[in-house]
Amino acid sequence: MRRRRTARYIALLGALAALPACGLIADIQPLTVANQDVTDADAGLVVDADVPLEAAPDAPTCSVKTTPLRLPGTADQSGDPQTHLSWSGADAIKFDDDAGATVDGPFTYSFELLASGFKFDIPATATILGVTVEVRVRAQNKNAWVDQGLTLQPPGTDAKTLRQSPGYASPEYEIRTYGGPDELWGLLLDPSAVNQDAFGVGFQTYHGSPINGSASVDYIKMQIRYSSCE
Repeated sequence: MRRRRTARYIALLGALAALPACGLIADIQPLTVANQDVTDADAGLVVDADVPLEAAPDAPTCSVKTTPLRLPGTADQSGDPQTHLSWSGADAIKFDDDAGATVDGPFTYSFELLASGFKFDIPATATILGVTVEVRVRAQNKNAWVDQGLTLQPPGTDAKTLRQSPGYASPEYEIRTYGGPDELWGLLLDPSAVNQDAFGVGFQTYHGSPINGSASVDYIKMQIRYSSCE
């Protein structure tokens, strides 16, 4: 009996060996999905190739905008007349015409020259990204008048930030830039603040020479960069 069973097993193994090695696999066809594209980049998301994707009809359109450089509508000055020199013709900084506000005297600080009323109209829902200020300045003598800095202060707060542009003012007018398109001056700025007429800056200089000589500011301009969704 054992010999007969062994013979049957050998015959069965021989019949299986005679089958084609890939016969079963050859009949399996690749699985395809009609009208669909699936890629690794989709991370599991299946997109119907026959139906284009469209943005939701109510989705807002967002953009980044930059205002033109604006001149101030108001010019003023502040300082102690016992220790600081006042500016002559402070209103001149409201115009870009080479006829600047001037200060003159040795070894002393100037009053703070104030510029405000830039008339910005930033949308109430916008996000402020940066504030840039340009001051066009010159000095009568070389190595005399040095920049003491420009301060920016939102109205109704005690927050105040100073930015400086190093080096002496030259005898020819030059533009000094403070802040920048991504510079918030370390402050929390929003449209309600920058749109106010009281929002502005103050510029001060120092005369470090014993020789008399004037410094002049032709204008102070401001620019706001912001993002807005509509």
